[in-house]
Amino acid sequence: MVKKLAKTSTFEIIEDDDKIIHITFFENYNIDESTAKDYVNVCLKLAGKEKHKILVDMRKVENVSLGAKKKMFDPRMVDITTAAAILVQIQSPLVAVGVSFLLSLSQSPFPTKFFKTEQEAIEWLNGIE
Repeated sequence: MVKKLAKTSTFEIIEDDDKIIHITFFENYNIDESTAKDYVNVCLKLAGKEKHKILVDMRKVENVSLGAKKKMFDPRMVDITTAAAILVQIQSPLVAVGVSFLLSLSQSPFPTKFFKTEQEAIEWLNGIE
């Protein structure tokens, strides 16, 4: 059974039967530093002291500012995150290269990977211990 955990003006958070936290950003949204800060604060509050596998659905997001990207990899997230799967719309091989490059720059302290489909992301997360 899916459990709704939170909803803001920019994203919704649910937990599925596998205890994966799904964070879905709403359509046509541009993520700025303020939104990223809200995202981190809500995640920290909901997680408490437990670690979670997180699936972030950014397929409908139009833009993420550089400052927001940095804030989303807040060092405190390592205390609550086992792994993060990020869903993105990858329209071309060039975009895929750019996405991979951005991930390498983020130096995430937990396993993080980009996916095109939710099924692939969930399978990957379920394989993480």
